[in-house]
Amino acid sequence: MNEWFNLVDYTISEQIIFALGCALWFVVYAVTIYNIYKNKFCEIPAWVVCANISWEFLKSFIFLTDMGKFYNIAYAGWFFLDLYILYGAYRYGDKLVFTPAVKKYFKLILSFNFISWFAILYFMMYLKYDDIVGALSAFVINIVISVLYNYVILNVDSKYLNNFSYTVAWTKMFGTAFVGVFAAIHWQGNYLLVSLGVIIFILDLCYTLLLYKKRRKNK
Repeated sequence: MNEWFNLVDYTISEQIIFALGCALWFVVYAVTIYNIYKNKFCEIPAWVVCANISWEFLKSFIFLTDMGKFYNIAYAGWFFLDLYILYGAYRYGDKLVFTPAVKKYFKLILSFNFISWFAILYFMMYLKYDDIVGALSAFVINIVISVLYNYVILNVDSKYLNNFSYTVAWTKMFGTAFVGVFAAIHWQGNYLLVSLGVIIFILDLCYTLLLYKKRRKNK
């Protein structure tokens, strides 16, 4: 059992809370992939897709978590799902770019963004600025995700509003919230992780409310 779920360094409740967060993020990816295929639209801002897939590759194959083999496999599953989302970001991500000069060089800028995120996250993990689970680096990425989601929903053309999923909004919010609760329990006194978790939850809640408001107004 400890090979699959580390119950020496993590309690059963911590494992369950963290696993729930991971499961909800699988829903985020599954719905996003379905909508890319169905609507030819990638609702995750392209800039953070590069961060997500870089994190997943590093945590799946280089800097493994000590929480158990189950999570190494889960992270790898995220990575392979994210390959299609990365394709969707390159193919359709410029629909969420609002600056003509950036839109013109979108794919070139996106490629530089991917290389930059990979380098930053690699050295963050290699130099041990991150924790073994990858929570700190994941929360840093999530801050960027949540800020960009709010920016996008405030500026996106109304014709694209129906392509944003309520399911993604809720599962993204609560998936990250469960990981935040896990971090607060496991690393008691780590106010950096706690504050990041609270900020992300507030930003995600704002995005969800804005999505409801704008889609209702759009009708």
